[in-house]
Amino acid sequence: MKIGIDVDGVLADLGRFLKEEGEPFFKKKYGLDVVDPDRCHAEEMFGCTVRQRKNFWRHCGWHYIAGEAPIKGCSEVINKLVDGGNRIYIVTCRALTAKHGPFPAFLRKVLRGWLKKNGIKYDDIIYCPEDDPAGRKLEACVNSGIDVLIDDNPDNLLAVKDSVLAVCFDSPWNAHLDDGKIVRVKGWEGIDSFFRNMTGY
Repeated sequence: MKIGIDVDGVLADLGRFLKEEGEPFFKKKYGLDVVDPDRCHAEEMFGCTVRQRKNFWRHCGWHYIAGEAPIKGCSEVINKLVDGGNRIYIVTCRALTAKHGPFPAFLRKVLRGWLKKNGIKYDDIIYCPEDDPAGRKLEACVNSGIDVLIDDNPDNLLAVKDSVLAVCFDSPWNAHLDDGKIVRVKGWEGIDSFFRNMTGY
């Protein structure tokens, strides 16, 4: 099988980072408190503006893209999937990585370095433009012949569910998602159990 895997929220714990790094930043810089802790976008979690969110990532983003520890169990489970003959495609809409120019190229290099440093194997990385994340991920899955997409974003999962097997990586921000075509798994242990039951690897 060709398995697509999202980065932010599935391989890296974006929600944790926003809470732990964002709370002191937004409080000190803008006097903002957490509005909704169960969100994965700064505007929703802190009620900040787009400009304030961009300022946060300019100041704190390096710690996330280069230093964030991967979510527990991801490399071990991916190794099992690879050993079972599956192909792994990293499918991401991470900011700027699909654009042209020196800085986007640098961000792609940082992501590849982060994956290598943390022992996360893959066959290819698909960088999706940010203009329509859900539509772009669907396009990536169809064009690359991906069979399964593991993602945490409800919009992405709803967009791909009729074309590939949509696997929802359980998170507070997708708790409302209830669709018979979407499989929900809890953490990488859940992904391991799901594929073991499906393929017997």
